[in-house]
Amino acid sequence: MQITYFVTYDICDPERLRRVFLTMKGAGEHVQYSVFRCTLTDRAREELMSELLLVINQAEDQVLFID
Repeated sequence: MQITYFVTYDICDPERLRRVFLTMKGAGEHVQYSVFRCTLTDRAREELMSELLLVINQAEDQVLFID
């Protein structure tokens, strides 16, 4: 089953911001600055989260998935 999520992020470093944007660009529709609408299966959501965790600094950055 697919669920639509709004994924929003706040990234402190410009290089990480660019990498997060490119990762998200492949996963959904760019709706607004730092906001994407993604229709994902549970597996695709977990894979996207894993990809983002490799890019962000968890102490400084934030990514939210809102269903």
